[in-house]
Order: sequence, then structure tokens, then C-alpha cells
Amino acid sequence: MKNYEIESVFSYKGFNCVVVKLGLDFTSPWRCGYVELKEENKGLTEDDAECLIDCHGGITFYGTRDAYGLGLSVGFDCNHLDDSLETCSLEYCINQCKKIADQLDILANGGKLQNLNPWVSKKYKVTIIVDEDVFDELSTYDSSRVEFVGDPEEVIEGGQNYE
Repeated sequence: MKNYEIESVFSYKGFNCVVVKLGLDFTSPWRCGYVELKEENKGLTEDDAECLIDCHGGITFYGTRDAYGLGLSVGFDCNHLDDSLETCSLEYCINQCKKIADQLDILANGGKLQNLNPWVSKKYKVTIIVDEDVFDELSTYDSSRVEFVGDPEEVIEGGQNYE
């Protein structure tokens, strides 16, 4: 028996999108949304996607979803504290997929996204490290790429998590 149900398959701005209900054998199933990357987005790395794309809970998936008929894709899940099938309705998840596709479309057309994904910036105090010294604290995203060196928990002194 499958542990998931495909609830919606649609195309938006040329991006293939899927919303799936997972955890059907659990007492509290949840939804996930996936957007397949276009050829113009294939250079987007997992780190780039996690830092740049703003969606519910941030990007939590990067890879292929053969079972859902998707090649290289990014996705999000609604399995966070206070998430439920009611608060993360099918319509809400479809709109989150469209939000991701809008951002991917901007990147595919050579545009830049204005801000670092707020889910990432809420979780970590991001710093740029130069020669083991803190050079500058990153407060806004204004370059074309942020590069994390190692695990963010290791980069932050004392491993503090800023939620």
C-alpha cells in the first residue's frame, strides 16, 4: 500500500508542479509540494535553493521524484510544528508551488531575488568568515550567491541556533 496520495498535478509558467499528501498510515498526515526545475534552472544547487527560495518552511527537498513523475525538483513540506491539513490546505500548497515557480522563473530569466529566504535567516545568524575571523555580518542578501562553508551550526560560535 502506498503511503502517499497525489492530490494535484498542474503546470504553472511552464513548471511541472505536484502536491502530495504523505503519511497516510500515520494519525497526522501532511502535505508536500514539489516544482520541477526547467533546463534554465538546472545550475541551481541545493544550497542555492535553500538560501534563495522563499516558501512554507523553506526548501526541504532537492532531487528527483520519480514516483510523482518529476525530474530534478525542489520541494517543501507541511510537517512543522502547528502545521495541519487544515492550516496547510491543498489550495495553500498549490499557491506555495506557484510562489516557488515565480521565484524560479525570475532566476531562469537572469533576475535576482531580493532577499535571503527568511526561513534560513530566522534559523541561523549568518556570518561571512575570512581567515577564521568574523569579517562582516550578513544582514541583507545583495550578491548573486551565498556560500556556506561547512554546517551552519559549526560556523556559529558555540553552535547557537537563532530561531
